[in-house]
Amino acid sequence: MKKLGNKFKTIIIVVSIIFLSTLIIGWSSDLSGNSFENEMNSTSTSSSSKHSRSGDFDWGEIEVISEPIPGLNNNINSSENPKIAIEDDKIYVVWADKTDYNGAGGDADIFYRYFDGNDWSKIQVISEPIDGLDLNNGTSNVPDIAVENGKIYVVWLDNNNTNGAGIDTDIFFRCNLTGTKWEDIQIISEPVQNQNFNTESSVIPNIAVENNRIFVV
Repeated sequence: MKKLGNKFKTIIIVVSIIFLSTLIIGWSSDLSGNSFENEMNSTSTSSSSKHSRSGDFDWGEIEVISEPIPGLNNNINSSENPKIAIEDDKIYVVWADKTDYNGAGGDADIFYRYFDGNDWSKIQVISEPIDGLDLNNGTSNVPDIAVENGKIYVVWLDNNNTNGAGIDTDIFFRCNLTGTKWEDIQIISEPVQNQNFNTESSVIPNIAVENNRIFVV
């Protein structure tokens, strides 16, 4: 029994020595920096492969779409807060602009443009109820856009006293259901049309559409 006990102790000592040797070798390699370098190389390779471009995708040239004519500085004021929607390879863009385009005046208005796959359309000022007239002389800003089945829906904030909404900031809505004609502007932050029940500022609208149902916050 004593011999077996001594053999068992010897086996435990040998195993312990091997285990400690492995730890020491591993610790030594960590101190040498090899493990860290390997990890960094692995991370670098993973990162570079993640961000590398494949042959079938690349960014196109930059286009200035707030200018009605390429190469000419006709839009001489601030263009800001753009939003975009895409459907069937068509691109729809809205933004706020202070340029007096098409008689819209020098106040901020909501501009709209779309790309049909070949060319950009003419810029439209959709915060003005009538083209060529500066009827909305308040600040129109922070638009959002949604598109479904070719129908275009736009919201924005506006402090124009339209239809008795008061001079506080309200949420305006306009849609184009045919692709050619914009419907009348509606004030959707007022619970009753043409009455200024909501006398506080309504700002930063967002819009979504699904199955012809329109959701705005």
